[in-house]
Amino acid sequence: MNVLEDIKINAQQNGLDWLLDNFIPLSGVDLLHKPERLKMYTYEHGSLLRVYGIQLGNNTVIITGIAIKLVHKMQDSKLLQIELDKMTYLRNWLINEEITHCEQL
Repeated sequence: MNVLEDIKINAQQNGLDWLLDNFIPLSGVDLLHKPERLKMYTYEHGSLLRVYGIQLGNNTVIITGIAIKLVHKMQDSKLLQIELDKMTYLRNWLINEEITHCEQL
């Protein structure tokens, strides 16, 4: 079974709150900026495989990508920089379009 399938099954069995509770801000700076860029460890804290997304409102996370993180900072990897750029692009687009809840998509 793959990681995304595990996440889907856990979310279905334990509800949307489980999924939202497992995403955390990408960094402390993201607590200050809405919508927040988020990450989720796929197995346990510090795991290498991460899911990235943007929180939209109180009950929606838009998944922007999944990656293996082998470096300390995302900027130290070209592939992780792409993931970071996708999150930043989506966040900026949502702000520019004044979209704050999933009903507005």
